[in-house]
This record gives sequence, C-alpha cells and structure tokens, in this order.
Amino acid sequence: METKEALEDVQYLKSLVVHARGHVAQMAWYLVVWGAVWLVGFLAQAVGLLSGRHGGDLWAVLVAAGLIATAAVAFRQVRLAGCPMPFLVRLWLWSGLAVFGNGAAVLFLAHVMGFLVVTNPWFWGYFSAVWVGAWYMPGGFLFGRGMTILGAWLVLLGLGIPLTGLGSPAGPAIMGLLGGGALIATGLLARRGGSNV
Repeated sequence: METKEALEDVQYLKSLVVHARGHVAQMAWYLVVWGAVWLVGFLAQAVGLLSGRHGGDLWAVLVAAGLIATAAVAFRQVRLAGCPMPFLVRLWLWSGLAVFGNGAAVLFLAHVMGFLVVTNPWFWGYFSAVWVGAWYMPGGFLFGRGMTILGAWLVLLGLGIPLTGLGSPAGPAIMGLLGGGALIATGLLARRGGSNV
C-alpha cells in the first residue's frame, strides 16, 4: 500500500513540474518583448534620442508597441493552447500591472504637485527597473528561481546605476544592455526549456 501511494505522489510531483514548465514557456515571449522595449528605449536615451521636448514620445511609442505585442502574444497563446492562462499566473500578471500602474501614478502625481523633486532625468527608467524587479522576485514561486534572480538583477541595476552617479550615456546604456539584455536572454532560455505555446 505504501509503495502505491509513493508512486502516486511521484506522479503528482511530475505533473506539477510539467505544469510549471508550461508557465515558464508562456512567460518567455513577454520577457523578450519587454526586453526589446528596454533595450531600444535605454539605448536611445544613451545616444541622446530622448532628450529635448519630445523625449518621452519615443518611450510612449515603445510602451504602446510593447502593450500591443503583449496582447498579440496573449491572444495567440489562448488560441493555440485552447485555454486561458492558469489562474495564479493571471493573478500575478494583473496584480503586478495594478501595483506598477498605481505606484507610477502616485509618484508621478507627487512629482507634478512638487512633493517629489526629480533631478535625475532618467529617474523614471530606473524606477521602472526597481519596480519590475521587485514584482518579478516573488514570481519565482510560480516560475522558478530564474525569475527571482532576474528580478533581483533588475533591482540591483535600477538602484545601483543612480547610486554610482552614472549619467548619460553610460547609465542608460548599461540599463539597456544589461537590463533589457537580461530580459531577452531569460525569455530565450525559458523558451528553450518550455513548450511550443
């Protein structure tokens, strides 16, 4: 009787591992899309394309393109898989979006109202790296320790670059190459290890 129960437990654990690998594969393209957004945006900052009156326009276009690509990936995954993302994955994604959006809105309003004085023109990019990294770290419970390591790396970059006083072009270039590059590399590695969805 004990052997039969042990075999059932092993089979159950195997099914959990397979299920978790599917989650990682689902996240892969989102990481590649947003890594590309970061790479292009921060490198554009580094070479001076985001300075002046229309500096935020490129970021707005990049974020809009990222959101459209994210929606396209999500719809494709639902169509190919025949079912939506698992509940915990959706909960994690929506909670991160809500927390990031609300946090950015509060900080932006504090800045506009004069309660938060931003002297570093790249503050919002570094803030995004810290915020996204802090969101990714607990994602390791769903997607494995790679997501936690990626989150810690983004937090380290987002805090480390401004604290070391790196300005343009070095700071944004480092964020683009090491932050965006880490997102893309993690996505490609997750894609290799996951399913075809």
